Order: sequence, then C-alpha cells, then structure tokens
Amino acid sequence: MTRALLGLTAAAGLACAVVCAALGQERPAAPAAPAPAPAEKPDEIIVSRQTPAQLRAEIEKAEDAFYDLFNSLNSSNEFDIHCQRVVPTGRRVPERVCQPNYMSAAQSAAGKSQTLGVQGSTLAGNAQEATGTASVKRQQLEAEMQKLASENVELGAALARLVNLQQALKAAEKKK
Repeated sequence: MTRALLGLTAAAGLACAVVCAALGQERPAAPAAPAPAPAEKPDEIIVSRQTPAQLRAEIEKAEDAFYDLFNSLNSSNEFDIHCQRVVPTGRRVPERVCQPNYMSAAQSAAGKSQTLGVQGSTLAGNAQEATGTASVKRQQLEAEMQKLASENVELGAALARLVNLQQALKAAEKKK
C-alpha cells in the first residue's frame, strides 16, 4: 500500500473527525477515498439504495472496526479512541461521540479545574495550557494514524471503507 493511498489528508481528516467533534469544531469534508490494494478485494458498498439511516449504521460499524484495530496497534493508550452515546445538554436525543483517552482526561481535568476555580481554590489549573497540550496530542494522534494506516494493510482498508461510507452519507444527505 503506497503512502499516497493513505496520505496525510485521509489520516488528518479521520483524526479531525474524532478530535474536532470533541473540541466542538466543524468537521472538514471527507478526503477522496483511496483505491484498495490490488492484492485484496475490499467489501463492496452498495450505496445507491441505502438510506441515510442505513449509512449511519454502517458508518458506526466501520468506525468501531477501525478504532478497535487502531487501538490494538497504536503506541500509547492515551491515543486509544472509544465511542459512546451521550445526551447533550438541552437535548433528548443521544449522539455518538468518539474521542481519544487523552481528550477524555483533559475534559475531566478541565472540569475539576473549573470547579476548583469557582470554589476560589488556588489549585485551579490553566485552561490555555490544557488547550495547548490537546493541540500537541492531536498532532501526535494524526501522525500515529497516518503511520499505522500506511504500514498496516488491514487498518488502511478499514480507513478506506470508513471514508467511502462517510462520502456516501454526505451525497445521500445532499439528495434529500
């Protein structure tokens, strides 16, 4: 599998899809899908007859498969990505949120720091420092994804499948 197959655009796009959601930023457009390696035949995705709801269910399965494999291959547990359903404040419908362990830990620390600050404690942390650390970790996560996706054929194929499904959903939502 070539570097062009799983270049920075694909890895950064996927990492941003995860991390941007956690940071409340908008997702960028999905990158162009890489072609599968000639030695393997990827699962065929018939999207012309799938509804957006069916595509979302397929995306969830594809994310789970990609993140499970990525978590088993990456170099640090802080880069492990886990998904859960959360109900945002002021809403009733749960949303699926996927984020790396370092982001969960940073959010927990920020909440603790804010609580201590409200209570007038001098132990409250620095929010700007936490934001800078998260930015560095995000870059490291993107580099790790790029490296592993280019080295591991199975992970690269899982990434390609996920990107294809995301593009199909975007096209299906435009049709509506």
